[in-house]
Amino acid sequence: MKARLLLALFSAGAMSLLVAAGGEDPKPLPGCTNTKERALKWFTSEEEQARKDQMKEGSRALKRPCKYCHDGEDLHKFVDEGRRELVQQMMIVSTMGGFECKDCHDGKEKMTERGDKAAKMWDVSRDKKVFCDDCHQDNKSKFKDLTDNGKKYKDEVDAKKKAEGGAPALPAVFTPTVADACTATFVVSNPHCVVVDAAGQATTLTEGCDIAVRDGVSVAVVAMPVYDASGKLVAADKLEARWTVTAIDPSGNEAHVD
Repeated sequence: MKARLLLALFSAGAMSLLVAAGGEDPKPLPGCTNTKERALKWFTSEEEQARKDQMKEGSRALKRPCKYCHDGEDLHKFVDEGRRELVQQMMIVSTMGGFECKDCHDGKEKMTERGDKAAKMWDVSRDKKVFCDDCHQDNKSKFKDLTDNGKKYKDEVDAKKKAEGGAPALPAVFTPTVADACTATFVVSNPHCVVVDAAGQATTLTEGCDIAVRDGVSVAVVAMPVYDASGKLVAADKLEARWTVTAIDPSGNEAHVD
């Protein structure tokens, strides 16, 4: 049996500002070049004290002291290399989009509505192995202006949403039924995700496929893949969740339906 399912995707128009959620810092994104040089553009002054004062904007937004990121009073030292790269990428994105820290952050673990969207787009960027400037223009437009790659990705997302139609939202549970002249029982097995090409050929996808059999008689579909094995965005109307139903009558006769 098979079911076409609704995927949860995010607007490419959403900004990709760095977030800290759930008490765990996100990882820096790949593809960010000239990180230190670009991060320094965030400062509006060359004076050390003025820069320290400006950095308090981030401290207030995250509700954390300077030592949360810095090793002592020296702004040039960080608690570790990962934190340094993370902070500098945040400064770059803030400068690119014309954002203030408080636009996304309301404490270390709490985000604004914009910050929640940013967290999701940060994950998309990591999956695609690109930095924010791959899709967003560096012009302080709150990331509303997109690059050619950004426009292409947005078109793909919009097309995918349009193709979703009336598919069930995830997570969802499916329970097959069987009909027989005699009382028959059934079991469900082999749950998997596939993408179907124009010729009807199905290819199994494992990355991002969260589907399992429950109690032998139901299929729980929690998530479906977003990308195929080559990293290309998959159209929602080409994705299917499939499983096998085996019906058994009192005489031991079996019938299989995929």
